[in-house]
Parts: sequence; C-alpha cells; structure tokens
Amino acid sequence: MDGNLSVGTPRAGFWRGLWSRVRRCWARAPLLPAPWAQTLPNVDGGEINLLHKSQLRAPLRIEFDMWQFSDPMPAYPEVLELFIDNNATPVATRSWDAPVQADELFVMLDEMYLTDGPHALHYRVTLSSVGDSADSESFPFVVDRVPGDLAKPPACASRAPLALTDRLS
Repeated sequence: MDGNLSVGTPRAGFWRGLWSRVRRCWARAPLLPAPWAQTLPNVDGGEINLLHKSQLRAPLRIEFDMWQFSDPMPAYPEVLELFIDNNATPVATRSWDAPVQADELFVMLDEMYLTDGPHALHYRVTLSSVGDSADSESFPFVVDRVPGDLAKPPACASRAPLALTDRLS
C-alpha cells in the first residue's frame, strides 16, 4: 500500500468504518457522569447537596469528569454547555481547540442562577469533528438563603414549667 487515504481506497474505507463504529458507540453510551460542586455534608432528614452561604456571593465552580473520544482541534473545537433546571438555553459554555487538561474541567455558574430552592444541573458535550453530543446525569443541589435561627427556643420551651406537688404527704 502506498499510504494514500483518498476516498475509495481500502485504507480510507477502514478509517471511515472505524469512525462510524465509534460514533454509534458514543450515541449508545450511558449518560456522562453528573457534574458536581462543593456542598455541605448531607445530614439525615436534611437537604441534599446544600450550598454553603459563602458560595452564594460569587460564581459557583462546577466540575466535570473527562469524557471519552476527546480530540479537539483548532478547526473542530469541543464544546461543553451547562444547563440548569429544565432550561433549554445553556447558562455557561466552555470550548477547547486543543487537548483538554485536567485543571480545565470546570465552568463557573453565575450567582444570578443561585436562587432559593432546589435546582438541578446537567451538561452536554459536543465532540469536535463529528458534532455528536452526549448529555450528563443530573446534579441536584439546594440554595437556602433564609438564615436559620438556632438561638430561638422551640415553641414548646416558652410554656411555663409544670408545678410538681408532693403527693406522698
């Protein structure tokens, strides 16, 4: 073989077939792992993935695991889009036109999206040259801006103490 990869050569057919199998595998792959952010430890009976109040004053760092088949190039960047709740419009986007480094696997979620209540994040990765995309599992978290009042006694503590009488006499 002369190494010619032009259309119609057996070698070109091999690579097209291989890439076609990779694309089908990507399309059938399970969801990508959920993104994550630092949250308070979960407490039995409490909110799951509750954000600390200090995290609500600045953009929130959302991290990801590396996905398979990554091969970004200047002409074919890979794109990651972050979605919150059921919004169809991404709230953060990041793209790469060179190999993705481990310390680049994050986006910053603007604090304007950190409103009170439960939320869920997921992301979509679009591969570079083929344009195929895959979605992640969901990361649920809770924002609670209402300060707790631990110093206030419970309602039952405001009642007058019971008077005990000596019944033995």
